[in-house]
Amino acid sequence: QYIAENRKLIVKIDSQQADLFISSKVFEVQVKDLHPIVSQPWKPTKPNPKQADVLGMDNFFLVVDKNDTRVNLLRTISRKMGYQVIALKTAEKALDMLKLQPEKFRMIVVYKDFDGMKPDELIENAVAIKHTIPIVVETGYRDLSKLKEYSTKFMNIKSVHIKPVVLDDFQATIRQLVN
Repeated sequence: QYIAENRKLIVKIDSQQADLFISSKVFEVQVKDLHPIVSQPWKPTKPNPKQADVLGMDNFFLVVDKNDTRVNLLRTISRKMGYQVIALKTAEKALDMLKLQPEKFRMIVVYKDFDGMKPDELIENAVAIKHTIPIVVETGYRDLSKLKEYSTKFMNIKSVHIKPVVLDDFQATIRQLVN
């Protein structure tokens, strides 16, 4: 056993490496061999994979919607599940952000009505940028024509999911598409 000069650290060195430790000024010591002066050994904790994923840089949803109330509800639900929401009101800004950092986003949520280009153009461009990202398109509860139009147009693209109301079972949607 070796005690540091400040007497706050005890280092246990394998007997085969003791001479090398004594003769060197700098010696690589495994962290698991360090113990605090208190007689209990320090036990390193392994990171929880879910916590590590939450801290990652790819934990964002891109929401394109001009309705602040709906965006705040999506943000609240997403935050409870460990995700952050970047909400934009125009498709052009959303595409610019997606082009700059496509790996940052785990899912895109698009409402049927927003300023700028049409939602189907946004979806096509987003699929062209990153075809594996899930895109949830909200058509509105009573707008069956949009539901039918988008379902027909995007039925061959597995990453595009059409829903009448995104907020209905949004947590289940996240679990199904992202987790």
